[in-house]
Amino acid sequence: MKLFLSLFLVLLSLTSFSQFKVSDGSEFDIDPPRDIFAYEIYFKPLNANKLSLFLKVEVENGLKKKITEMEEGKIKSVQYNFYQDSLLQKAIVKYNDPKATEIWYYRYDSISHEEIFSKGYKNNKLIYSYIKNQNNNTTEIKEKFDDWWNKSNNVTSITLSGDGLTETSIVRTDNGVSPRFTIKNYTASHNVKSEVDSSSEWKEFIKYDSFGRIQKRVNSSKYHEFPNTFSYTYDSIGRVKKETIIADSIFTRITEHTYSNIGHLAICYLLTNETGDSVICWKTITRFDNNQNEISKEEIRFNEELHHSEIVERILSKKTYRNNRIIKFKRTIDSGSRILEEIYVVNYYNTLTTAH
Repeated sequence: MKLFLSLFLVLLSLTSFSQFKVSDGSEFDIDPPRDIFAYEIYFKPLNANKLSLFLKVEVENGLKKKITEMEEGKIKSVQYNFYQDSLLQKAIVKYNDPKATEIWYYRYDSISHEEIFSKGYKNNKLIYSYIKNQNNNTTEIKEKFDDWWNKSNNVTSITLSGDGLTETSIVRTDNGVSPRFTIKNYTASHNVKSEVDSSSEWKEFIKYDSFGRIQKRVNSSKYHEFPNTFSYTYDSIGRVKKETIIADSIFTRITEHTYSNIGHLAICYLLTNETGDSVICWKTITRFDNNQNEISKEEIRFNEELHHSEIVERILSKKTYRNNRIIKFKRTIDSGSRILEEIYVVNYYNTLTTAH
């Protein structure tokens, strides 16, 4: 049981940690302001002693035109982006070690602006292609991968019923795997009501309240003896107030949320259904400034042994803003035996001549 509980807590930790993964290879997302010409991100990883430049982005009208990635003071790659009507049409990526050049082409639907075509070449060899065709109620997507790590051809057919409430997806590959079937049923407001996946005999059923918010989700697969149940309650303005998850009929996780004008507190309790014991497994405290920018987030993980509440790991993330733009991100990980720290610093430039 200890092993199962440990794995369960690791999954919780990964789930909460995944929200930090964003664009630019950094730990926060940057939406380039239209009034800047460039920005640089300096980074001090957990095992380093000083900041070093690892990303430089040149911007035009809020679009990333040139992206230079650095590694140990040397240029790792340079990417050039070409746009039309704010949509990326072509990207050229030049790598230094080993020397290589990738060229990517993109096309979009004239009305929805959804991507309908893309191709990628590496040293003049096709490594990826994507083609999306629409024929009445059926969408066909063809993908081809041809690189050292992936060589396959996939064809996905998505058919929508006449009333638009049932979607059937079939994925066929040329690697000997049986076709994968997915069936989704929708409510009249086009929220997913149920989903069935043939690959793992996975099924999920979702119930909504009168405001279109999820009240309950129940899913099961051949890998679980019992279903997993997710229940949600909300406050008067629609924010999640309480989440209850019953995992494989063995453990129950309850997360309670409280809000204020400048903060958000989430406390998670883990209960074992065999003994009825309860223990706090993690706590998250998030704070915001007057512009509702997240300025700090503290994540505390407690000992997974029941009847104990010792802190085994504390992760503190802090963000600093200037003119409503993020200029610094600092994360400290305290595992008790050692403290690690990583820092990102962002410099913005109003003209290209002021950038390094």
